[in-house]
Amino acid sequence: MTLKRVRELLNTHFAEASDALVEKAPSELRRGEGTNKPFFIMKIDLVGSTSLLWGKRQATYLKLAHTFLSTVDRITQDYGADDQQVEYAGDGLFAYFPATSGAAQRVLCAAFYAKSAVDLMANLGGAVGALKPRCRIVIHHDMLTVARIGPRAGSILSAIGMPIHKVAKLEEKIGSGVGRATIEFHSQLQRELRKYLNPVYAEEQVLVPPPAPVSFAFEPDAYRNNLAAQLGILNGPTSAASLRDNFFSTPPNSLAAALGINSSPSPTRQPPPAPVYRTEKKVVGYDLSWGMLARELK
Repeated sequence: MTLKRVRELLNTHFAEASDALVEKAPSELRRGEGTNKPFFIMKIDLVGSTSLLWGKRQATYLKLAHTFLSTVDRITQDYGADDQQVEYAGDGLFAYFPATSGAAQRVLCAAFYAKSAVDLMANLGGAVGALKPRCRIVIHHDMLTVARIGPRAGSILSAIGMPIHKVAKLEEKIGSGVGRATIEFHSQLQRELRKYLNPVYAEEQVLVPPPAPVSFAFEPDAYRNNLAAQLGILNGPTSAASLRDNFFSTPPNSLAAALGINSSPSPTRQPPPAPVYRTEKKVVGYDLSWGMLARELK
């Protein structure tokens, strides 16, 4: 490999990548083409696997990873995950479910059985059972770009897009044993199945708008007549010269009163009031009710 070869690869793949998404079935995509499709995403990860495996033999890690990833992969595929797009990420797995009819319910079942599989690994005995692994799961719904990517002649179909990073970041923030569904997933679930999801709240500081200033109706006729009376020009036609003479001969205080101007010294400007906030609770996601799912699915 040389820098010249690297430049050749970059130019080749840059040129063959499509400048726009296409409307095609994923199986019909050519190299460098992509199309948008709705998917359910499930991310499952072992919690604290680094500390679990610290000082253990490499064979122990192999046995744990093979048992965990292969079992969960099979479970997700049995519930409709795309077997061509599964992605292993260290001690975790991304599964992508095409958003067909009933897919949300199948994802919910897959999450329950995947979590159950991890819990049951403690019963296997040997080094893996002694580790008593635990997991955390995130399920989400969003649009992904399916693209045919890769340096090989046929290349492979891959699901790509920012929602994958969102799921990965969210999974890092939840605790051991937690299954978290996003608001987008909740909106896709049939109403009668939402009982398996418990809302998760976060407090948010919301600015309280200041009260609107009180305004008074302006009466131009009364204002004009009052001013004319103060200037002595209420009756009869008035020339510009007489208006000018009356204006300059009117005492300043009377003129100020006619114009609605306070002749007293202006008060010191007061600073604007400090902003006021109130605390509101906002739904940021939903935790899966493992207990309710267990009663229904066991």
